[in-house]
Amino acid sequence: MKVSKKNLKAFSLVEISVVILTIGLLIAGITRGLDLYQDFKITTARSLTQNSPVGRISDLSIWLETVSLKSFDKNEAVENAEISKWYDINPTLTIRNFAYNNNQNAKPTYDGNGINNLPTIKFDGVNDALISNIYDTTPTNNITYFVVTKRLPVYNYNTSSFSLIERDALNDDKLMAFGEHTGNELRPRVDNVGAGFITPHPGNNNPYIASCIFTGTTNTIYLNGVKSNYANSRAFPITNNFNINRIVIGSRWSYVNEADNFTASYNGNIGEIIFFSRALSESEHSLIINYLRKKWGI
Repeated sequence: MKVSKKNLKAFSLVEISVVILTIGLLIAGITRGLDLYQDFKITTARSLTQNSPVGRISDLSIWLETVSLKSFDKNEAVENAEISKWYDINPTLTIRNFAYNNNQNAKPTYDGNGINNLPTIKFDGVNDALISNIYDTTPTNNITYFVVTKRLPVYNYNTSSFSLIERDALNDDKLMAFGEHTGNELRPRVDNVGAGFITPHPGNNNPYIASCIFTGTTNTIYLNGVKSNYANSRAFPITNNFNINRIVIGSRWSYVNEADNFTASYNGNIGEIIFFSRALSESEHSLIINYLRKKWGI
């Protein structure tokens, strides 16, 4: 069928402008919707943090997380900003503690969408690290810790997301570290006491909650709240006491030539670290795991 030229009609400038305006309004609406969703996620996460059981459980030594308004200086809680201080929100402390790094070339950055639309700190896997003193220095071999993190693709798979150390130690005997091993395993490491209890790694870009309970006779690792049945996951009990007074985040610590040395840098996002100076009960552990899973969507 032949179409008559007189039936053909070009769009007028007014019609084109209406179409462009409509598309612009749709894009703006979608963007605003995403912003509202992000705001809702953060508001919900802050409420969960404020009402969580963490601060009500005894012997809390340090609580670092990335959602609270108290966690960072306001000018650093923006995309890609370098983090100079990560504040401890432990409500039981009279002194407000914080993790820091005075090295201008080794500061991690703020990632506004690091884990499931929530902000985190991003470590570059090269030399980023933060250091925090822990004021509860009572010697103990009963320890519990939790970490919420996501590993990014790296070439070096033997890294540490954090280390708990006795700062005055002259060797690695007083080091506890948590991190990767061979790319396929999570390994809580206790140097010269034992490094063998491990669990399969969830893989790159997969957020997870890892937790460990050290009782002095048994050590147990959990992945997303599930107790590991992996071989050696309860091996190498800690029998000597640790006088832990520092946590190094994003790196493994060692003492070389009478100076701090940071190695095995972590490439990934960290959203929360919680450390207790005793072994939590199963019920206490479950309370915190439930809080973390709900907050981080894991």
